[in-house]
Amino acid sequence: EYKGYCRYFNSLKDYYDFSFEFIDNKEVVEEFFKDDWIYYTTTHNSTPVLYGEKADVSDSLLANGCQINGTVKHSILSRNVKVEEGASVEDSIIFTDSVIKSGIHLKNVIVDKHCHIKNKDEVIGTESDPIYIPQGANI
Repeated sequence: EYKGYCRYFNSLKDYYDFSFEFIDNKEVVEEFFKDDWIYYTTTHNSTPVLYGEKADVSDSLLANGCQINGTVKHSILSRNVKVEEGASVEDSIIFTDSVIKSGIHLKNVIVDKHCHIKNKDEVIGTESDPIYIPQGANI
């Protein structure tokens, strides 16, 4: 019988909210990352996060391979995400191999894998209704 942290979600909003519990809720982090647990994971041989001279990152979770030259606040970035200088990501979840080009501002957005956000100055959702950008999109 398991009596620890468990989440059931059945909507994009639930996924968005529960993902941020790993940043916002210390009890969740302590429950999920126990010293006596054995972790099984797939290894991806890639570089650690690379921060450029003008990178500004706060209150976020970043996976290996990310290249950050812009601003990232209260966000979750998967492997190999690139945030160019002059780009801003806030309260968002960005999946693997996505690129946020210079001059772009994202807030309350979920960007699926392999996306390039380059031609839209702002993509802004709300906390109660985050915007979803589908896999492989070029915006």
